[in-house]
Amino acid sequence: MKRYHKDVFFEVGVLDEINALIKGIDLRPTKHFMQNWMERGNVCIPTKKIIQEGEIFEYYKNQGSIDRFAVRCFNISKDYDVVYVISSIGNLVTSWINDKNDLHAVLRKEAYEGGARDILPSERMDSTKGNEKSSRCKITFRKGKSKKHSSSRKNSWDWKKHVL
Repeated sequence: MKRYHKDVFFEVGVLDEINALIKGIDLRPTKHFMQNWMERGNVCIPTKKIIQEGEIFEYYKNQGSIDRFAVRCFNISKDYDVVYVISSIGNLVTSWINDKNDLHAVLRKEAYEGGARDILPSERMDSTKGNEKSSRCKITFRKGKSKKHSSSRKNSWDWKKHVL
C-alpha cells in the first residue's frame, strides 16, 4: 500500500478523487472508532459537511485505488482540531484530537511516496485550496484518563473548557 502526505507529494487530481468519494459515501463508525470514542469521548461522529470542510492531508492507495484518507477538521473547538481516518467506503476507522498549535514540524518524509526524491514543480499541487473552515460539531468529553493513552494524552484536563 502506498502512503501520501500533502507536505511531501500528492498526485495531481487526487483531491477531486477523494472529494468525489466523500460525496458518494455514507459515514459509518467502525468498532475501533466506537471503542476509542467510548474510552476517550473526545471526538464527535462527523457529518459529511464537517469532513468536506476539513483538510485532507494524507491518503493511502492500494493497487491504484484510494483505500483511506485522513482529514483534519477545524473550528470544532477553539483549542483543538479533530482528525478522522476514513476508508473509501465510508468507514470511520479512527480519530484523535490535535492541538491547534501542533503543526507536525517533524515529518518523516521517507515514510511517504515521493519522500526520497525531489518533486518536480509540475507535480506539486496546492492541497489547501477551498479549505475555509466554518462548521461546528458538538463534542462530548468524558472525565478521567484513557487506559490506552494515559501517558501520551492529557486526558486529565478539563476538556469542557476547551469546547466552543
